[in-house]
Amino acid sequence: MKKTVISILLIFALILSFSACLNDTNEETTQRQETTTAFQQTLAPIETTTLSSELVEPQEETTTDEAFAFNKADAVSLGKIDSEIYGTLTLYLQDDKIVILDEYKDIKFLLDANGYTTKNVESKVEVESTDLNFDGYSDFMLLYSETEFNTYYFCWIWNMAEREFRYYTPLSSIPSPQVIEDEDSILSLNRTSATQMTVTTYKWIEGNLVAQSHKTVTDEQQTALSESVDSEITFTQGGYTSEISLLGNVGSSSQWHCRIENEEIISLVASGFTEENAQYTFSITGMTPGTTTMIFRYALSWEADYVSEKILNVTVNDDYTISIVEIE
Repeated sequence: MKKTVISILLIFALILSFSACLNDTNEETTQRQETTTAFQQTLAPIETTTLSSELVEPQEETTTDEAFAFNKADAVSLGKIDSEIYGTLTLYLQDDKIVILDEYKDIKFLLDANGYTTKNVESKVEVESTDLNFDGYSDFMLLYSETEFNTYYFCWIWNMAEREFRYYTPLSSIPSPQVIEDEDSILSLNRTSATQMTVTTYKWIEGNLVAQSHKTVTDEQQTALSESVDSEITFTQGGYTSEISLLGNVGSSSQWHCRIENEEIISLVASGFTEENAQYTFSITGMTPGTTTMIFRYALSWEADYVSEKILNVTVNDDYTISIVEIE
């Protein structure tokens, strides 16, 4: 009987131990599930947000040019330009867009007009076509502001690599630009008063417009600098004296001035101007055999900026005859 009781107690103890182990296992499994659920809840919003932002952006991209409809009745004619690539192009302004049509009346280019309007310059709504960057292709500009002293233009430059006109901000901000083709430069004549202006010279360097010089001049000085003069030299060999002649301009404030490097070799005997043929004449004589330099400048004065300059090597021979060689 006693052995039976002990056996029952042992079986009961084993049952209790197995139940306790089973409960511990269930609790651990539950905890792991709760932890996994919490971790998933932390990551889910980040993954969802990232995916959403990547999908939405491309759907929001639109092209405004596709919605533009050209209507000649609503457009302002800006004139024509001659393109080396497309021939004659006609420009219109509509809804702050510059519409460029080819000879077949098809839209070739649609450009942002950058706020250009015709209100301030209604009498001068006309495109100006010129080669602004001296690359051999026509560019164009539009007058958008005209003050008492200065004018301003919006400028578009032809980009051959991309085959399109591109708005160029630096040139569009220059007051009163002037294209000097034979010097591949652009002048800005910024008038600061009724009789004075600031002249800035620009050059294109590696595709950028760069200021090269900057000076303030009066109207008289600027007029002298802007005039042209025939700088061909005529030399007349004489006996005691020889003559060097250059052409000037009748009524101009500028004139030809002369300097001799060594007056012990060459002496200036006389100089004068004949209005009938606009000719300046310098009479010289040889003092002693040798060679010296003569410099001629067409300007308001020797110290002023000159329109043209000529430099000569002058030789007095042993017989005191004179010969000259022009230095380029």
